Amino acid sequence: MNPDSDPTGPTKERASRAEMEKRRALVRAYLEKERGTDVSFAALIDHLEKNGMVVSERTLHGIVRELQVSLPSEFALTIDRGFLQLKYKSESVFKGRLEKDPDIKWALARAAWYYLAGLGDPLMKEEAELKPGNVPAGSTGILDKLRALDEKADMRLILDTGTTVGAFGSYMLKAGGFPLVTQVGWERVGDRSTTSHTRFLLPRIVTNSQPFAQEVYESSPRRLFEFVQLGGMLRPKHGSYCGPETMAALKACETSGIDVAVVGTTGYQLYGPKGTKGFACDNYFESVWKAGCLKTAWVRCLMLSSTKLTQCNARNLFVPLSIHELDLVILDDGKTTDRAEDVERFCERAYDAGVSVLRVTKIPQRQL
Repeated sequence: MNPDSDPTGPTKERASRAEMEKRRALVRAYLEKERGTDVSFAALIDHLEKNGMVVSERTLHGIVRELQVSLPSEFALTIDRGFLQLKYKSESVFKGRLEKDPDIKWALARAAWYYLAGLGDPLMKEEAELKPGNVPAGSTGILDKLRALDEKADMRLILDTGTTVGAFGSYMLKAGGFPLVTQVGWERVGDRSTTSHTRFLLPRIVTNSQPFAQEVYESSPRRLFEFVQLGGMLRPKHGSYCGPETMAALKACETSGIDVAVVGTTGYQLYGPKGTKGFACDNYFESVWKAGCLKTAWVRCLMLSSTKLTQCNARNLFVPLSIHELDLVILDDGKTTDRAEDVERFCERAYDAGVSVLRVTKIPQRQL
């Protein structure tokens, strides 16, 4: 008998909380495995039956509705003509580029947020290693700047567009409720800790990223922190605003001060007859935006995966590898991308240039 037509069906089908959680977990795992492809309700019912669980289509609809509410905010679970599809909300904008090295990007985001916000988790030192640069006399190194930020009750960040920096923004939204409880005096280098007290930290975010703005809008804590989206000329393929109007808006943000800038890059390459190393992107207006972000902020950060350390074809350089223009580079150790030697050479160059490197040494698999 069809349980949906049986008046006692709902009673018979009412499972314990543990059984419902198991059903939900099985459906979520199956959809994640088939992410980006259409999945029929019949296929899901068959999958559940193979795992010893018999459910009606009505019950399955209820599970799907619960998943639509509970999934992380960067994912969308859609239903179209009887088919389900799990995908990243920004896939249509980024043409699937978010799927490239997602675990690396998430690990970079996690390490960057913990070190910049001073969350003070000693276990983070097992996942990432901060190597301060050889700071010349008269310049302020990253450790001194971060210690000064530790005393602030708010942190004004400017975030660039891109999948790597986008992962940083996504992780920040999931790091906990706002304001955050952080550690003052957490030693980011070495085993010594001089933590004296905790503090509340409220991030204030500025961005030119349309996908991240959408994610903030859909996130539950969106009303608990200040958020500014800068407009201008839209680049639909990248979901970013740039151009003269965006730069004028960025100039206006300078009056309130920017503590931290986090930007991405298309690649890292030699520039000029003297072989100066620098970071580049594939669009002139984007390069002007990135350079403007770094010039506006006090702590200037750049995120990239080790795959971008090889020669790239982008010609719009926006910042050299120099302590006068850049404080911190966040990247993975290259072991999972076969770029470990490239990373070692880069770290040596960065040290000589006075630029610190936050090198992620553990790439945990990202879970929904």
